[in-house]
Amino acid sequence: MLPLNLQGIILLWGDRLERLNIILQSAIYKNIVAEITEYEKDREFCRHTMQHFVDTARICYILILEDIMKAAYSDGKRSIFTKEVIYAAGMLHDIGRLEQYQTGADHAVKGAEIAGDMLSKAHFSPGEIELITTAIREHRRLPENPTYLGERLYKADKLSRPCYGCSVIDECRKKDLAKEFQDLKY
Repeated sequence: MLPLNLQGIILLWGDRLERLNIILQSAIYKNIVAEITEYEKDREFCRHTMQHFVDTARICYILILEDIMKAAYSDGKRSIFTKEVIYAAGMLHDIGRLEQYQTGADHAVKGAEIAGDMLSKAHFSPGEIELITTAIREHRRLPENPTYLGERLYKADKLSRPCYGCSVIDECRKKDLAKEFQDLKY
């Protein structure tokens, strides 16, 4: 892997996403995604499909790469963002949806809990788990001082939505937010 260090951010590329693939191939992940699909089968609005998860992960990765290229971010701390960490955040950010549908729980909070266990079993380090689960908790509603990954995940989640071509945007409960992200950018 070749490291790139700009303003306190280290990005490692060359990842083969091996640990993430452990999660994506796990029965628990597949079952949760299948059940989310079942809950959303009649949903008119954006669905939480594998395509949404991949789009969110890719856009989050792109946003971070863009920031690095611009050397536009520095909080004085050193964070390590591997492709696998970024993709894990994107692929797991809505894993709590099933719990939300079943119990009404906040999917971001429950998702962080579920993801933490999956990440641990896939051999992510405690620091990586904290980075990813914090971003997952933040992706729904940004706190006053969000983490770097949480803020990018929030934005990527919104940008992954095809609001630019949505036929029911005027009925969407997120239409005000959607208008901010309705232009195709990524």
